[in-house]
Amino acid sequence: MELARATVPNPYSADGPLFGHMGIMYCDGVRPSVVYEGWNRVGSTYFNLNTTTWDYRNGAITQRWTWNRGSQNATTFTRSASADVDHDGKDELCQGPT
Repeated sequence: MELARATVPNPYSADGPLFGHMGIMYCDGVRPSVVYEGWNRVGSTYFNLNTTTWDYRNGAITQRWTWNRGSQNATTFTRSASADVDHDGKDELCQGPT
């Protein structure tokens, strides 16, 4: 039984569908959030990148935050993990080697 639904944002839809992966991270340090990293390619040049997290609370899905690389000089990795790297009790999204 489906409990709730959310749309994955694709600000780069003119370049095609996003391909990516999902995971779980504890953005607030207590409750799990779903994180999605998606990318597609602009022609034969660089990759677009979208990262979004959602919370499922009280029967509803709400978007916690989203980040689009846009024209920023940020790398694209095919792997990531969540971990509390600064020991503040909240997970950070850690980009890994390609």
